[in-house]
Amino acid sequence: GDIRTEKLGDFVSTRIFRPEEPIPGLSMTRSLGDLCLKDFGVTASPEVIEWPLQGLEGAFLLAATDGVWEFLESRDACNIVLERLPHGLWDALTALVKQSRVKWKEDEELYCDDITAVLAHLAPGAAAPRVQSKSLGAGSVGMCAGEGTCVDGPCTTCSVM
Repeated sequence: GDIRTEKLGDFVSTRIFRPEEPIPGLSMTRSLGDLCLKDFGVTASPEVIEWPLQGLEGAFLLAATDGVWEFLESRDACNIVLERLPHGLWDALTALVKQSRVKWKEDEELYCDDITAVLAHLAPGAAAPRVQSKSLGAGSVGMCAGEGTCVDGPCTTCSVM
């Protein structure tokens, strides 16, 4: 694939494209979709790192899709979550997803990549709460970062788990 680096002000972006095509422009090496780049090094096989949790009681693991990381640095995302965490996991993730959506709107106006985040409490025996989404319907776990609708109908790309 073609690896292209673009610079816009202080922002530098390196992305992988199909040879001689303007798509898909991924800025990652791991993906659960985007099979069109499998032959060019993008894989679903994770890089696994283990670390001991002793002494980290109360620790959380934040995992999110590229829609969160596109315009938010790790430190900014963590600060958003940590600021709202005293109000609950749902509130913390809702704040993160909403801020991600704001950043997309500032930069892209109508387009928004998927925005999904998971916050896992790493304490032994801890379980994530399951909440019904107002925007995704019965049996769903998630919420919409926008007004509940995207350009062509109900929003299905912004969620919190």
